[in-house]
Amino acid sequence: PSNPNGGDGILAIREDPRRGVFVNSNENIVTDFESLMSALFAGEKNRSVASTGMNERSSRSHTIFRITVESRKKSKSKD
Repeated sequence: PSNPNGGDGILAIREDPRRGVFVNSNENIVTDFESLMSALFAGEKNRSVASTGMNERSSRSHTIFRITVESRKKSKSKD
């Protein structure tokens, strides 16, 4: 899978006195439902899934999908 850190798909966990514990990640700005779902599906596509003795389809990765919603009044166009 592709990785913003480069390498083999393993994200490096970092710690900063100001930011705390974090990983480098992707951020996408979306403006509609379709682009939101596209970002979600792109992340899902990069996950690793394999079977284990306990579970036939066990996830081998974790995903954090954070959504921040901002709302603004639409401006009226003057024609």
